[in-house]
Amino acid sequence: MRNALTRLALWLVRRLGINVLEQTRLNTPADAVARGQRWEAFYHEEGGLADMIARLRQDYFEAASAVGHRDNDKLYEFAVADRMAREIEREVVQIIYTGKAEVERRAAVERENSARILRAL
Repeated sequence: MRNALTRLALWLVRRLGINVLEQTRLNTPADAVARGQRWEAFYHEEGGLADMIARLRQDYFEAASAVGHRDNDKLYEFAVADRMAREIEREVVQIIYTGKAEVERRAAVERENSARILRAL
C-alpha cells in the first residue's frame, strides 16, 4: 500500500509539474531581525560558516604558496577564489548587522514613543 501511494505521489508531482526542491525551500518571513539572528547563530557556531570560510581561505593561501612563481594564471585563480570567500563573508556579516541595526532602530522608536506618551501626560 505504501509503495502504491509513493508511486501515485511521484506520478502526481511529475504530472502537475511540481518542483519538489523548490517547494521544500525554507520560506522565511522578511523580518530582518529573525534573519540576522539565524545567520549569526550559523556564522558563530563551532564549525559554522566563519570557520568554513577561514578554512577555505587558508587552503587557498596554502595552494597558492605551492604554485611556482611563474604560474601567474594559477596565482590569479587562487586570488580570485580568496576574494570570493571574503565577499561571501562580507555578505553574511552584512545580514547579521542589518538585523542588529533593525533591533536598535526598533528600540529607538519604542523609546521615542514612550517619551512622547510621558510628555503628553
